[in-house]
Amino acid sequence: MKEFDFQCIMEDINRLLRINYSFDILYSNNTIMKSTLAKLFLVSFALTLVFTSCFKDDLLKEIDALKDTVSSMQRRNDSLSFFINAKADSLGKALTAAQKRSDSLASVLKTKSDSLSIALGITNSNLSALTKSVDSIKVQVGNINGQLTQLNNQLTSITSQLTQLNQQFGALGADYASLNAKYQELSATLQGLNTQIAALQAEQAKLLDQLNAILIQLNPPITLIQAINQSFTAAWSFSWPVIIGKSYVIKIKGLYSDGGGANNLDAAFDLRSNSAYNSCNVSIQSRWRFVNNCSIRPKVDNVSSTHIYDYYITSNTSTFDFDFKDCCYGDNSGQLTFELYEVK
Repeated sequence: MKEFDFQCIMEDINRLLRINYSFDILYSNNTIMKSTLAKLFLVSFALTLVFTSCFKDDLLKEIDALKDTVSSMQRRNDSLSFFINAKADSLGKALTAAQKRSDSLASVLKTKSDSLSIALGITNSNLSALTKSVDSIKVQVGNINGQLTQLNNQLTSITSQLTQLNQQFGALGADYASLNAKYQELSATLQGLNTQIAALQAEQAKLLDQLNAILIQLNPPITLIQAINQSFTAAWSFSWPVIIGKSYVIKIKGLYSDGGGANNLDAAFDLRSNSAYNSCNVSIQSRWRFVNNCSIRPKVDNVSSTHIYDYYITSNTSTFDFDFKDCCYGDNSGQLTFELYEVK
């Protein structure tokens, strides 16, 4: 065993301080390694090494081995620091993402809460309106109940009236039976009358045929064969050829005047006195004249409101002759239309 070497101890203490300084630098970011208990353990371990090295020859070798250990620990610490930093960064990112999700969730929850608040407000408003509607419906139901009561009263009254009507209908049924019997009697009578009417209609048809034959004889069908208009402001005469023994109708219409003033003469009457006239007296002739028979009169010898007259005649000559003359013509006016019809 070597003697105690003070210089050796001082050198070991300096080494220990350098080792402590190295540990401070090495574990500046490691709170565990910087704790007092860890340092005391490290110092005790170092002192043991120091005193041992001062008394043993292989202390330097052990210190070199310790440095190698420290270097290895430094490398492991660097690796551990990198791992911890990576984990810390990953955890920070995860925390950031979680914070974002939390913020997003909070925003969504706030939006949902706002929507629910609005929906709740609308629901409350709808409930209030529904309550009012229910109240209104209750009032309406009350009114309807009142109306139903009135209708029930009216129905009771109508039922009573129907009972009375049924009674009256029963009485009417009896009356109907009586009336129906009378109707059957009247129907039989009517059927007999219809038979009689049919017989009378047949008789009437025969009578109408006979009447038409008589009317044809009295008013036979005629055909217009001649027509002429004559003015009374000058003398005139004309003739129509006819067949002897043939029947004709002379139709004369119109108004004229022979002495001034309004036209007051038609073919058969002086309208001033509605008196009939003829022109057989030639000395005072101032009227139209049928030369073949100056006293001829119309078939209907009354004043006509239409001033149209029909003269029936059977010819005994070959012509019908007409003329007119007056002393003075300046005060005359009007005209007559003469038409000749052949009776078929």
